[in-house]
Amino acid sequence: MGAGFVCDCLECNKKFHVSQGGGFVFLQWCCGECGKTISLPRYAPRKNEKERKKLGLMHLLVKKIKHKLNKFSRFSRLLIIENSKVASPDKLESFTYENIKLILSDRKYWCSAGDEWNEFEKKQIKLILGPCECGGSWVNPQEKKYQRAEDTNGPHLLHRCPQCRSIKFTYQHDMSFD
Repeated sequence: MGAGFVCDCLECNKKFHVSQGGGFVFLQWCCGECGKTISLPRYAPRKNEKERKKLGLMHLLVKKIKHKLNKFSRFSRLLIIENSKVASPDKLESFTYENIKLILSDRKYWCSAGDEWNEFEKKQIKLILGPCECGGSWVNPQEKKYQRAEDTNGPHLLHRCPQCRSIKFTYQHDMSFD
């Protein structure tokens, strides 16, 4: 869930609006230097870990059944459907650079349920994005180090005044969105 804030800069008195968080299908990352935001898909479009574990149990069950049926007659072995392969959960394949580039480029691939991006995929996303226009790096503002200690519901510490780039501003909660 995202939130919006009306802000007043304490340095130059500019009034401005910031939003953060994202929605069901996206997250907002920020530039660590200038505070600019970018929307990224919240989930990798594949089954989550819980669903993969279920498939893993099925995989083990199928493997056990195949082993037992191999001990029986040739007729019994015909009962095994070889084409119904179930992937093992420990053999999770990461999306390639090209796959991720496609996913980032078209919101039809962004989903409200799926799996967390793994570390390899996060690195690929950062490579695809490249640096911000100002030269800064994209960071996930939901990491604890970017949260305000005094108000965890307030805007994160990466937001800046668009006029003077100050991080000193007052804010008022304006809206929440999904």
